[in-house]
Amino acid sequence: GLGGVKVLFVSNPVLAGLTEIVRYECFVFRISDEMGAFRSSPPSIQQLTERYAMRANIVFATSERLCEELRYLRPDVVYLPNGCDYDHFAALPRLEPLEYQHIPSPRVIYVGAIADWFDVDLVSWVATRLPDISFVLIGPVIGCNLKDLQTHRNVYILGPRAYSDLPAYMQHADVGIIPFLKSRLTDAVNPIKLFEYCAAGLPVVITDLAEAGRYANQDFILKAKTCDEFIMLLEVAIQHRDKVRDKCKAFAHANSWAARFATVMSLIEEERY
Repeated sequence: GLGGVKVLFVSNPVLAGLTEIVRYECFVFRISDEMGAFRSSPPSIQQLTERYAMRANIVFATSERLCEELRYLRPDVVYLPNGCDYDHFAALPRLEPLEYQHIPSPRVIYVGAIADWFDVDLVSWVATRLPDISFVLIGPVIGCNLKDLQTHRNVYILGPRAYSDLPAYMQHADVGIIPFLKSRLTDAVNPIKLFEYCAAGLPVVITDLAEAGRYANQDFILKAKTCDEFIMLLEVAIQHRDKVRDKCKAFAHANSWAARFATVMSLIEEERY
């Protein structure tokens, strides 16, 4: 039922066929993942990505690696990282979730899909070494065996929770983690949860990932290259959480979706489509 539109903005190459259906003045193509690295992706996904990257008026990619891979086709590809709904996660403190009454502090939280990129062995090992810290995992389990994690008394696998409830779970935790296995896929990921954790006032500990590691600093985004370092940085982050809260929030505010939208619109207006 769509007629003509001024801007057709597509973030998934599978949906780029809309260019054949919808009349548009400006086609914006945003590449947010290394799509070919997903097990579920068909072999043709790279061809689709390249086809529509060539056709688009403006091309965005969410990581430097994705930009590099596209520059032979589109030298003008624009680096545009992900962002977060800052107001949602930085809102006035929410009431502590009832589940937390049975989950002692300090709490380390992970929010997101628990799939083949999630380092189960790392989390299991860290939980063994840090028995006085609670590890809270929130999100759907997708083809990932959590048998080892379920044996730990300090690991709490809660499953999915409503988006509206996530700020409360984060605000009453102490550290956010991104324990991803290093791979072609995860090295190209610009993780939204990084910004969401920070908006909730949490320091973040990540594994040795290329794109996410670009944000690592000595204050509130800490990158671990080894299991021992992951443990050490978790302890540091817990100890300094209150000291870095304002820095976390300022960082997230600068990386909000509102800020990203302003960048998108300025480029569209410059092109005068």
